[in-house]
Amino acid sequence: EIGDAGGLVADWNLMTNLEGYFAAGDALFAANYHYHAATTGRYAGRKAANYAEKMKITPLNREQVEKEKAWVYKPLENREEIEWKELNAAACRIMQNYCGEYKNEELLQLALISLKDLRENDAPRVCADNPHKLMRTLEVHNILTCDEMIVHASMARKASSDVLGFNRLDYPAVDPPEWKTWIVLRNDDGQVRTRKMPLDFWTPLAA
Repeated sequence: EIGDAGGLVADWNLMTNLEGYFAAGDALFAANYHYHAATTGRYAGRKAANYAEKMKITPLNREQVEKEKAWVYKPLENREEIEWKELNAAACRIMQNYCGEYKNEELLQLALISLKDLRENDAPRVCADNPHKLMRTLEVHNILTCDEMIVHASMARKASSDVLGFNRLDYPAVDPPEWKTWIVLRNDDGQVRTRKMPLDFWTPLAA
């Protein structure tokens, strides 16, 4: 779940740690409100436009485009397989069973194993026979990625937290000072890296 549970790391211009990639709305921390989405969307859009004006146009990587198109449209080629609703229900059940209100290392490891199996063996079989189903299918692929991010972040936080509504049975200490930090995830060539960052990582927050 994005919103109160987490979001993309961004600076005061709402640019992420990926150069030229800006975030707004639900992609930011605690952003599940319409007025916040509208305000940050306008602000990030202005900052992104200013950034784009200074950039040179780079050649399009046609090989990358074709590879992405093949992946996106693959569900339209599948026949008589599972549909997006079944994949979504399976992902929900995994998170309910292994990454629910109370967590521990063993359950979280089982969540990662189950999500990996779902992504590798079931997700490629999803079929879509119209644009709406294709959109829903791609949305569930994104949900699977978010689920994996949640599990990795949950494993990295070795403490419980009242502020976050986060309960680790194997780490019952609640909001110890050393864990009043952000947990940051990064995908390095398929390998998930985690690290801690201070709450005022960009500049000190106003009191």
